[in-house]
Amino acid sequence: MSPLLAEFGFPAEFLPIGYDVGYGQRESVESVFGSLRWNITDQLRINTGVRATADHKSFEGVIGYGKGTDTYGGLIPYPAALANAASVFLGPPGSYPYTRTDKALMPSAGIQYQIAPQAMSYFHLQ
Repeated sequence: MSPLLAEFGFPAEFLPIGYDVGYGQRESVESVFGSLRWNITDQLRINTGVRATADHKSFEGVIGYGKGTDTYGGLIPYPAALANAASVFLGPPGSYPYTRTDKALMPSAGIQYQIAPQAMSYFHLQ
């Protein structure tokens, strides 16, 4: 790898090329729920409910290049111009942020009928 990089003008004293990959992630979830029961008669009830959620996530990945000083770690960061030269072979260094928000509204409804004190039938829709 060294002779090929030297041919492209990459200084030999900065070899071997090492890279550092780091990341961080944050998450927050908000949720609210409400329900309502209507006793139409002593035997017949209708239930309704709704849940709303929002899940926010943010992620940031960071890639940096430098001279590798150890087999499994150790890195002396390159100056910006040299990091850009390494990026020709390995991709651009820098920070890669990404955010995502997922929202959901989940309604539910049901009907209950008390057939006898020991028996009930119901239908539930979500």
